[in-house]
This record gives sequence, C-alpha cells and structure tokens, in this order.
Amino acid sequence: MRSLDDVIATLRSQDIEEGHMYSSLAPVYDFVYERHFDYDDQCRLVTDLAPDAQRVLEVGCGTGRLLARLEQEYDTVVGLDLHESMAERARARTDDTSVVVGDATQDSLEATFDAVVALGRITGHTTIDEEVRGLFENVRAHLEPDGVALFDYFPTERMEDDHEKDETFESERFRVRRQSRSTTSDHDSDTDPDRLDAEFTYELADRESGDTAKVTEEMSLRTFTAEEIRQRVRDAGFADVRIDLEGADGWPLVVARQTERND
Repeated sequence: MRSLDDVIATLRSQDIEEGHMYSSLAPVYDFVYERHFDYDDQCRLVTDLAPDAQRVLEVGCGTGRLLARLEQEYDTVVGLDLHESMAERARARTDDTSVVVGDATQDSLEATFDAVVALGRITGHTTIDEEVRGLFENVRAHLEPDGVALFDYFPTERMEDDHEKDETFESERFRVRRQSRSTTSDHDSDTDPDRLDAEFTYELADRESGDTAKVTEEMSLRTFTAEEIRQRVRDAGFADVRIDLEGADGWPLVVARQTERND
C-alpha cells in the first residue's frame, strides 16, 4: 500500500503536476482528512440517530476512518467506495468489515441495512441529475423498511464565490499545505445545476528526507438548497425527510426514513 513518501517520490520522479485525490493521491487524502474531519463526532452522530441498528452500510467510506469506528459499535458494517485505492486503505484499517468497490448510484450489494451513512458530502459528486436520483434511490433500495439514511451536502446558500483558503496539516515527519480556490456557478435548470468549481494545490514535504513535491487537483461539486435536496430525497421514495442545518461537522444533515414518524 502506497504511503505519503511514495507519493512525493512519484511526483518528483515523473514530473506530475496534476493528481486525483481518490486514486493517485489517496495517501494525501488520508493524511489530510485524518486531521480535517472529527471522525469520533461523526460516529457519535450515527449512533445517536441509529441506536438500535445492527447492520450499517457506509457509502463513500474512503480510507475507512469512520468505518473503523462504526465496526466497534455495530454487529455488521459494510463499506462501499468507488475507488480501489481508497478501499485498500479501508480494508487495512478495519478488522471484520467488508469493503466493496462499486458505484453507489447504481450497484447493488444484494443486502439491506438498518442504517445507510453517506457523510463527507459525497452528494457533491453527483454532478448530474441521473446520479442524484440514482444515489438516493439506491440508498433506499439498500435500507430496511424501518431504517434510517444519513446524508450531508454542500449548501448553495453558504457557498462563497471566489473563495480562497490556505491550510497546513502536519505530523512529526510530514507537512502538507493545501491552498484552495473555489468559484460558484448558479443556474436555474435541472440540466445545469448549481455547483462549486474548486482547484486545490498541495505542497508536500518530508522532513526526514528533505524531499518536497507539489501537485494540483480540480473538481466540480454539486451544491443543493435545503428545499431541493429534501424534494429529491422524497422523490426517491422517502416519506420522512428532515434537515438539521448544523448537523454534521457544521454541514447540513439530511435524516431520511421510508415511513413517517410522529416524534
């Protein structure tokens, strides 16, 4: 399994200027988001909302940091991710968890769960309507009738145009500086939805060897208003859809069930 120093060496030797966070830069993702996300808090959020669940599916499980915590809380935990490089790290991080490579917008696991978790704003990667519909319908198809689904998302109204950010993530050996710039694109039609276009520049440094490298990544992320995502989740067959605007690491959280609740 590749490490952060492997990434630095590859970038230097092959003179690579652009990378993909979920494949070639997976060790960078793992390093950065270990320090960016509060996975303990995410796990508490899940256990609070699904206290009686026994079988849990995490969609977009990435490198498995939340997955590893969930498997300490539930009888059966399964992870699903689109990228083998991420799934490889998730398998190494967990003990009894099955980690499957597949497309959450269309692939079936031939199983149902008491809770389906999709945090980390993976909804932002559903850049066309077919993918949005596919994600929510596929999650519902994997959910027990009395189960709960959890999604967070990028809220259109909170996204700033021409926004810049400069962050540094460090360990004793490595230093990663991430500079980002994002612009918003607001549209009225379903064929051209609201989105966030972002460019990330990563400066990597290995204090032990003295090696450094620099790489950029560009991505387009979909944003939603609360009204839009509520309707799209309802259209997928969920009867009870509630939104907590500060629910997941300060990001809006959708809590969806197939049947109405009176509480």
